[in-house]
Amino acid sequence: MAQFTLYGQATLNEDDVKSKTYFFEGIREKLKGNYGAAAQNYEKFLALNPNNDAVLYELSLAQFGLKNYIDSEINIRKAIALNKTNTWYYRHQLAILKKTNNISRLIATYDNLIELEPSDVDLYFDKAAALYQISRLAEVMETYSLIESKFGTSSRLEDAKGILNFFEIHKDVSKDYDHLIDTDPLNLENYIDKANVLLVQKKFDLALEVLSRAENNVGKRYEIALLRAFAFKKIQKLDESYAHLLEAFTNGQMDFDLKLKFLHQELFDYDPQNDNNILKIAEVFKNQFPNDSRAYDIYAEYLFKYGAIKKAAEQYEISLTKNDQNYLIWEKLVSIYNQYGNYKDVIRITEEALSSYPNQAILYYYNTFAKHRMGEKVIQDNLDFAIKLDTDNKRLLSCIQGLKAELAWNKNKSKQAMEFFEKGMSIDPANYILVNSYAYFLALKLIDLKQSEDLIKKAILAEPNNMSHAATYAFILKKMGKLDEAKEWITKAIQNNKQENPVYSELMGDILFLLGSKEEAIQFWEKSAQVGFPSSNLLKKVNEKKYFD
Repeated sequence: MAQFTLYGQATLNEDDVKSKTYFFEGIREKLKGNYGAAAQNYEKFLALNPNNDAVLYELSLAQFGLKNYIDSEINIRKAIALNKTNTWYYRHQLAILKKTNNISRLIATYDNLIELEPSDVDLYFDKAAALYQISRLAEVMETYSLIESKFGTSSRLEDAKGILNFFEIHKDVSKDYDHLIDTDPLNLENYIDKANVLLVQKKFDLALEVLSRAENNVGKRYEIALLRAFAFKKIQKLDESYAHLLEAFTNGQMDFDLKLKFLHQELFDYDPQNDNNILKIAEVFKNQFPNDSRAYDIYAEYLFKYGAIKKAAEQYEISLTKNDQNYLIWEKLVSIYNQYGNYKDVIRITEEALSSYPNQAILYYYNTFAKHRMGEKVIQDNLDFAIKLDTDNKRLLSCIQGLKAELAWNKNKSKQAMEFFEKGMSIDPANYILVNSYAYFLALKLIDLKQSEDLIKKAILAEPNNMSHAATYAFILKKMGKLDEAKEWITKAIQNNKQENPVYSELMGDILFLLGSKEEAIQFWEKSAQVGFPSSNLLKKVNEKKYFD
């Protein structure tokens, strides 16, 4: 009897219609933000299948959305008891424990995750921060020593040690700074130290007073401006925060390395929806150092996170004209162009990169993939060569089989194509991108829409937060003529995707046009063309204002 797997774990019988219905209704309601209705459907599922760890996880997520942290933790602990190797479960447990401020259990969860993901250095730093909160200082230092032994020294580690030492020395004597400042009013360090202590204590107004006093006595300094920017950001005065950031970055005392380090530190917490000041500062930095590739790289990182994909690609292109010896930038650029269907530039960039990096297997894969999508002649030997270059990368090997399947399909060798897809999935069963591709091609060629739907449901069950699967399901539903359902799924994909995705916008336009909403369809096509790298077919839709399959 055919079965499929939730998160690669507990199995759900395809013939169990009730269970499937409850699960998918739960997913649908969750994507709408209706966490109460989602939780009810998951509970109905669990009444039939009480030991399904994946649905316990989904129930916990829904309860978390309802701010029902007690039940959310109960259910994630049940899921972990059934499956102790799924890192998603532990990461969700961390989110719950942070909300409930259960630091002791938080530390234990970090230990579990570190055991499963020993190469994730962020987990060690986060554990150290949690230990510090409950004053287990010896264990903080032990954790830092472990980081150094496993990953080597780094500026991040040295900064963390320095901060720990500073606050341990000064945490009980912040009042002494007044005496130090009065004794030596021209010593900037004393003002900065006192302001830092006040900022940690969230006494932002007092910190700003200290910084004003510092400026009156010492003059304008970038250190003062940066701390002011931080304080104003914390009290949601973003215009003032930006003004002080700009002041710091235009102060000649702040050199290139200090600015770059600051921008890298801020990138992790950058939230484009709430504050874009740092993006503007990254542009200022780039303009200040027009001959340094690293300035373009960091600006591109911010643009990409903001969702300005085309502009990010442009900055990476400029970066490579300044320094073409950074392989990571080549691969990032290829990935951007490939993700958004700009296959012409994928071909150009991979061929340029291969002249300097001929042993990078993934470049041969992308080059062949793009030529195939452009309808150009491909050299299949390049795929076999890529396999020889990287025999251990299961994900890449799996994707290569998927590409071979597409090539076979184009030659009307459907049986051989499906064999390649099956082989790829056997190499890497967790490659749901490949499952997605298989489902897409079955629908595109109208070979087996039922099998196509079953495959994409398998991907959705495994990765319900991957909006690419939701978009492909919308495409399949469109092919099946279920336009209202297709609109529902592509709407979810668009609403829950962090960045503008031109592929999703184009598909929404197609569905709307077929539903009779012509004007709205054209708006989505135009948005797709503006955000992404438009195909000739998309431009034809925009210019002639009608749908072409």
